[in-house]
Amino acid sequence: MVAVQPNQNGEKKDTRIKPGEVRNPAGRPKGARSKLGEAFLKELVADFEQHGAQAIVTVRENKPDQYLKVIASILPKEIDIGENMASALKQSRDAATEAFFRAMSEEALH
Repeated sequence: MVAVQPNQNGEKKDTRIKPGEVRNPAGRPKGARSKLGEAFLKELVADFEQHGAQAIVTVRENKPDQYLKVIASILPKEIDIGENMASALKQSRDAATEAFFRAMSEEALH
């Protein structure tokens, strides 16, 4: 789509911005965007300090799916847990699986 506007003679004038052309030399004041971001973060921190702990509890209790989504979003994509931790996790998983099946077996017998 070509941006054209008629001039006083009725001829159409190309109004597109050319490479290197500056239409507003004053532009946005330096730091204006960062000031807005800083103000927002300052207010967010103040709100979190006042309501954060209770907000976390409320979300965890009322919207556990959103709670887990937030947790997952702030975790690193990959975690190097090392062999010792991997072994400990495997042992915990195996113990939990064994306890689950033992409980299911006992429940079935009663």
